[in-house]
Amino acid sequence: MTKCVIDWLRLSGHQAERISNTGRLIDRSRIVTDCIGRVRRIGSVRWIKGTGTDGTSDIHAVIGGRAVKIEIKFGADRQSEKQRRYQSDVERAGGIYVLIKTFDSFLEWYDKFIVGISDGN
Repeated sequence: MTKCVIDWLRLSGHQAERISNTGRLIDRSRIVTDCIGRVRRIGSVRWIKGTGTDGTSDIHAVIGGRAVKIEIKFGADRQSEKQRRYQSDVERAGGIYVLIKTFDSFLEWYDKFIVGISDGN
């Protein structure tokens, strides 16, 4: 759904991008065959923490000149405490934070948001 929302926003003339703060895997391992023919993996694998803000939303967009952060959740998935703090920080700074669970709910929010912009709100 993240890609769908981003594509829809871009096709509608807005700026939108996927934000990922998952970090990256450093794999220094390799596969070797020992002297009796056993294949093994040796070396190390480690995860380096991402450099983005903890709890950042899935999508950062600019819609009608307004900064909008969009968090996508499916089914029983819920915001983490870090995500709730991030939402609070965005809203306190005057940005817009939207939590959506379906594409239809996104379109419903978008229609209301665009009407609000055109009304000067």
